[in-house]
Amino acid sequence: MRLADVMQEIADVAGQVPGLHTYGWPVDESTPPAAWPTYPVEMDPLAAFQQGTVRWQGGLWVAVGKVWDRATRDQLSDFTADDGPQSIVARFLPHDWQACSYVAPVRWTFDALTISGVEMMAALLSLDIAGPGLQEG
Repeated sequence: MRLADVMQEIADVAGQVPGLHTYGWPVDESTPPAAWPTYPVEMDPLAAFQQGTVRWQGGLWVAVGKVWDRATRDQLSDFTADDGPQSIVARFLPHDWQACSYVAPVRWTFDALTISGVEMMAALLSLDIAGPGLQEG
């Protein structure tokens, strides 16, 4: 399982949502609404030695617009919904992952981020990621 490939596939799947600009790496400038994957805090490739699976925690930031804007609330509601045409989770669940075994949405958390000097409302989708581990021999 290669980090860059997993991060890009996460962005590509999120990019299926109409109107969402996605990047396969964290960005310091973007045009909202935008999404990009986080780097994992840690990866332990030997944790699952001979067990066949390595797991790590990742995330996907989704930045929408100004914190105080009603349209921001409405758009973020659509992106974080369980289903619907703009639901990110609805894209992740049925996807046939190629860069890893699976990417499972865990929870949404909300925060304000400063992007290009502007405070934006954003949501972080925590992800449980798993893929093949090292095999003996």
